Amino acid sequence: MHLNLSFNLCLLIFSVSIFLLWYFCSKLSAIVDFIDEKFKLGNAFGGTIILSVVTNLPETAIILSGAIKGNTDLAVGNILGGIVIQSALLILF
Repeated sequence: MHLNLSFNLCLLIFSVSIFLLWYFCSKLSAIVDFIDEKFKLGNAFGGTIILSVVTNLPETAIILSGAIKGNTDLAVGNILGGIVIQSALLILF
């Protein structure tokens, strides 16, 4: 399926998407800080455990969806792709 969208509309969609991503990431950070303070877990726990679990939920949903629908190529590709990109970023930075 190919959508014929104008450049201006694509730019608007992209801009709105970036704003929404920024807004909800700020909210997520505030929520993790609140959970840290409420349960006295410590900043390291919130930053490393809670944020990592929450940010991996979309990948987990894709893997589960692919596995349930019998699309193992999608599930395995997503797992391996995630490992490859994380390893590459770790090596580069």
